[in-house]
Amino acid sequence: MIASVLLLSVVISAEPSSAVPRLSLDSAVQEAVGASPMLRAGQHGVEVAQQRQAAASRILQDNPTLDLRGGPEVPNVLDGQVSVRLGQEFEGPWLRSARMTRATRERDRAQAEQSLGRLEVERSVRVAYAVAAWADDLLEARQMALQDAQQRADVIRQQVGLGHAAPMDLQTAEADQALQAAEVREAEVLRLGARAALARAMGRTSAVQEPLDPLPTERPRRGTFTAANHPEVMVLARDAAVAQATASEIRAEAIPKVRTFVSYQLNRNGFPAVYPAPVPRDALLGGTYEHQLVASVAFPIPVFNINGAEAAEARALSRQRQEEAAQARQRVEMERIQMEAQADAAAARILELKKALELAEQARQSAQEARAAGQFSLVDELMARDRALKARLDMLDARRDLADAEAELAAMDAVTAK
Repeated sequence: MIASVLLLSVVISAEPSSAVPRLSLDSAVQEAVGASPMLRAGQHGVEVAQQRQAAASRILQDNPTLDLRGGPEVPNVLDGQVSVRLGQEFEGPWLRSARMTRATRERDRAQAEQSLGRLEVERSVRVAYAVAAWADDLLEARQMALQDAQQRADVIRQQVGLGHAAPMDLQTAEADQALQAAEVREAEVLRLGARAALARAMGRTSAVQEPLDPLPTERPRRGTFTAANHPEVMVLARDAAVAQATASEIRAEAIPKVRTFVSYQLNRNGFPAVYPAPVPRDALLGGTYEHQLVASVAFPIPVFNINGAEAAEARALSRQRQEEAAQARQRVEMERIQMEAQADAAAARILELKKALELAEQARQSAQEARAAGQFSLVDELMARDRALKARLDMLDARRDLADAEAELAAMDAVTAK
C-alpha cells in the first residue's frame, strides 16, 4: 500500500498539469534572448557605436574660436585698440572620410560581438533544453519500470499466499521493486536539476514547470553553412577592418587641418601729431580712428612627423587579426564537420535502436507470458525486462546525443543567418 502511494505521488509530481501550456524550444530561446543582461549590454554598445558613426559624419568637428581684445596703450593712455578675432578649423575631406570609415567598422564590430553573444545564449538554452527533455523521458522510463516491478510484486505476493509461488520469488520481486524506486528517486533529482539549469539559462528565478517538447528522433534539413559568417570569425575579421581603418585615419591626421581666421581691429590715436601747449580740450576728446579687417589662413606643413610608426603598428594589428580570423574560420569548419558527423551517427543509431527496442519489448512480453505459463522463472523474466529497459535507455541516450549535436548546429545556423 505504501509503495502504491509512493508511486502515485511520483507520477503526479513528474507530470505537469495539462492546464500549463507547453514550453517549446523556440519560445525558450526567445525568452532567454529577451532576458539576457549580456545581450542588453551588447545592444547598448551597438547603439553607442551608431551614435559615434553619426558624429563622425559631421563636416565641422571643431568649434569656432572667438578672441576679444581691447584696452589703452601705455604710456599714451588715450591711445587704444580693440580687436575681434573669429577662427575656425577645417579638416580635409580625406580625414573626414577616414574617420567615417573607422566609425562604420566599429559599428560592424559591435554588431558582430552582439551576434556572438546571442550565439552563446542560444547554445546554452538549446543544450539545457535537450538535457531537461532527456531527464523527463528518463523519469518516465524509470516510472514505467517501477510500475511494472510493483505490479509483479503484487501478483507474486498473492501467489505466495495461495501457495503457487515460492517466498524466494517474492523476495526477489520486492528487491527489484526497491531498486526501481531508487532509480526513480535518482531520476527525479536529475530532472529537478535539469529544469533548474534550463530556468537559469532562460533568465528565470524559479524552475521551469511547463511540459517540454520531446527529444528529436531524426535530423532536420539544413541549408548551406558559410564559416565566414560565423560570429566568432566575423568579430576577428571586423576587428581587422577597424585596425586597417585606424591606420588610414592616422595617416590622414598627418596632413594637418586648415586654420582660418577673420579679425576686425579698431585703432584710436587720441593725440594729434602736432599740438600746442597747453593741450586744448578738443584734442583730448578727439583723435583719429583706424579700421582694419584681416583674413588669414594657416596650413602647417607635415615635415618632421607623418605618424608613420603609429600607422604601421595599426596595419600590423590588422594583419594579425586577419590571420586569427582565418584560423578561426578553419576551426569553425572543423567543428561543423564534427557536429554534422555526430548528428548523423546519432540519427543512424536511433534507427538501429528502434529495431532493437521492438525486439526487446517482444522478448519481454514473451518472457512474461512464459513465466505465467510456468515455463520461465522470475529471474528469466527480470533479465528480459532489464534488456528491454536497457534498450529504452540506450534510445534515450542516442536521442540526447542527437539533440546536443542539433542544438549546436541550430544555434550556429540561427545566428549566422541573421
